[in-house]
Amino acid sequence: MEEVQDEGQSPRSGAPCKISPRGASMIMRKVRDQPRTTRQDLVNDLKRAGTTVSKKTISNTLRRHGLKSCSARKLFGLNSTRRVWRKKKDEYNPKNTIPTVNHGGGNIILWGYFSAKGTGRLHRIEGRMDGAMYREILANNLLPSVRALKMGRGWVFQHDNDPKHTARATKEWLSERPYQCPYCDKAFSKNDGLKMHIRTHTREKPYKCSECNKAFSQKRGLDEHMRTHTGEKPFQCDVCDLSFSLKKMLSRHKLTHNPNRPMAECSLCHKKFTRNDYLKVHMENVHGETEG
Repeated sequence: MEEVQDEGQSPRSGAPCKISPRGASMIMRKVRDQPRTTRQDLVNDLKRAGTTVSKKTISNTLRRHGLKSCSARKLFGLNSTRRVWRKKKDEYNPKNTIPTVNHGGGNIILWGYFSAKGTGRLHRIEGRMDGAMYREILANNLLPSVRALKMGRGWVFQHDNDPKHTARATKEWLSERPYQCPYCDKAFSKNDGLKMHIRTHTREKPYKCSECNKAFSQKRGLDEHMRTHTGEKPFQCDVCDLSFSLKKMLSRHKLTHNPNRPMAECSLCHKKFTRNDYLKVHMENVHGETEG
C-alpha cells in the first residue's frame, strides 16, 4: 500500500526558530518601548522566561521584523556611539535621538531645526555667519528637514529677530524664490544659486586645475585643491606650530590638544576611538554591525 502524506502536516524546511512567537513578541515590545535596549538585555529577558539564545539570534530575529542596530541621532556634538533598534526611516523619532551631550570646554556654533514631529538637520557654522550664509543654510537644510519629517505643506517656519533673520534679502528669500530647479523641488532666490545647484544633478565641473586637470563644480573646491600643488597652509594652530591647508583639518587637529575631548566609544565592548570613522570600521570588522 502506498503511503500518502498529508500536505498540511508536512514538516517545515530548515532549522526551527529558537525563539517562539511569544518570545519574539516580547522582545519586539521591549525595543519599541526602549530602543536603546542592548542585545544582552534581551538575552537576559528571554533567559528569565525560560529561553536561552545567543546575541546573534536576537539580531537575526529583530532584523526579520524590520529592525536594525543603528547609531542614535545626537542633536549636539559628535555622532552618538549609543545604539538603538529602529526601522530605516525612524531616525528622527524622539526615542531614537540624544538631545544633550557633556563636553570638556570650547565652543561651537550650530544651526538646528526642530518641530513637533522630531528634529531636523544640524549644521555647524564655520567662521562668522552673515545674512548670505544664513540663507544658504536655510536652502540646504530647511526643506530637506521638512521632507524627512513628512511635514507636508501646513507648517510655519519661526526664528527670532536677529538682524540676519529680519534682513530684507532673507525676507525675500523666505517669501519668494522664483528660480526653481528642473530636477528636484528646490527653489532659489537668485539665478546664480540655481546654476550652482544644478551642477549637483548634471555633474558639470567647469573649474579645472591647471596642474593636473582635476575639475570641480565650485571655485572654492578648486582653490582648496590648488594648495596641494602650492603647499600653502594658511590655517595655523594657535597652540603648536602645525599648519593645515583646510580649516576643517585644523579644527580636527585642535581636538588633540583638549584632554577632555569627547571620545567615540563602542557601545558593545566600550573601546574608545579618537574619530567616528575609526569606530565605524571597528563596528564593521569586529562586531559585524554598520552605522545607521
